[in-house]
Amino acid sequence: MIEWILNENKLEGKALEEKLQKIESLFREEHSKKTNPNKIFRVEKDGEIVHEEKGDPLQYMRPLLTDALREYHQATGEDPRSKFPYLSSAVGYKKAQ
Repeated sequence: MIEWILNENKLEGKALEEKLQKIESLFREEHSKKTNPNKIFRVEKDGEIVHEEKGDPLQYMRPLLTDALREYHQATGEDPRSKFPYLSSAVGYKKAQ
């Protein structure tokens, strides 16, 4: 779902911020839950499973989410850690240089 939110279109500016807000709300709702390492997660694109593995889906999504936060910082000049604290913390986002 997160991958779909980000890949829907090439996002810039306000559209990117809106997508990151949706993802932030997912992390806010789920931040206290533990991921079962034996659980299988699937990424679907156009109704077809394109990726499937056991474990924490964040491991698969981390590079994509970090890039989106970096793009947000470049587009707005704002530090995404203040606007998206749960997401930034979950992916280990460091302040952009």
